[in-house]
Amino acid sequence: MTAIAIAATAASSLIGFMGNMAASQTASRIGAANAALSDFDIQVADHNKTAIEQKFQLDTERADIEFKGLQAETAMAYRFRGVDLSEGTPLDMLTRNVEEYEFDKLIAEREKDLQIQKQTQFQSFKRMERDIGLMTAEAQSSAFRQQGFASLLGGAAKTAIMYEDAYG
Repeated sequence: MTAIAIAATAASSLIGFMGNMAASQTASRIGAANAALSDFDIQVADHNKTAIEQKFQLDTERADIEFKGLQAETAMAYRFRGVDLSEGTPLDMLTRNVEEYEFDKLIAEREKDLQIQKQTQFQSFKRMERDIGLMTAEAQSSAFRQQGFASLLGGAAKTAIMYEDAYG
């Protein structure tokens, strides 16, 4: 009966050690998987920033073409009616159109910059989240390893004591 108790104590400590080592590896793998997800989110945000910039460029080019066409149509309409464009209300109207258009372009550029800044902040958050997740996983992994070694050493000590008591 004593031999069985000694063997069970040794086996129990070994099983505890192996279980804790498996949990340690699992914690590390979970941390790595979460880090990979964060890295993917960071990459997606980078692509979003590129898409925002490209969309702004296309929208600006399209708006420039439309605005030049509108200005040309307005000037042509004044000329068709025989109005002098070099002074007075027609010149004021064309100048005001340019000023308003330039202001609208500045607003659009500011909005683009804010969207890019939002993506950059998201990336920073994801980097911090990734780093914290990796540190947490490493801490958990280390704790499981320590528990495993404590189980192994505790079981070995208890087995030695039981053996000494039984066979002295």
